[in-house]
Amino acid sequence: MKLSGNQFQQIISQLVSDKQQGQNERRHEPRVGIRAQGFVAVSGRDGRALRQVAVTIRDLSPAGICIVTSTLMPKGTRFTLRLVRVEQTALLALYEVRHCKPASSGFYSIGAHLVSVSEGTGAVGAA
Repeated sequence: MKLSGNQFQQIISQLVSDKQQGQNERRHEPRVGIRAQGFVAVSGRDGRALRQVAVTIRDLSPAGICIVTSTLMPKGTRFTLRLVRVEQTALLALYEVRHCKPASSGFYSIGAHLVSVSEGTGAVGAA
């Protein structure tokens, strides 16, 4: 399964918070569970892409994403997810890691905040 840029935009536009009170949930936005394989470009401190990393997208919301990968990404690391759109330029979503927790042997669960979304043709692996 591949999550296209159009699918990403459609999902994000349809999310509505149900504001459940009394829950021990720190998220301010609702999330949608997704199981999609892809690649992200991890950026260095100068903003340049250093390497491509294979990921599984676990869930996303209008403000963030959760991915699972075998690559450790410390808090503050930035990565770009490229979403391909039919007959349009790619959609580039820039995220910043908020937390990186061990998930299972050799894998990490990474929560990241959406920094920006732009149109682009960058050389990031397609998701």
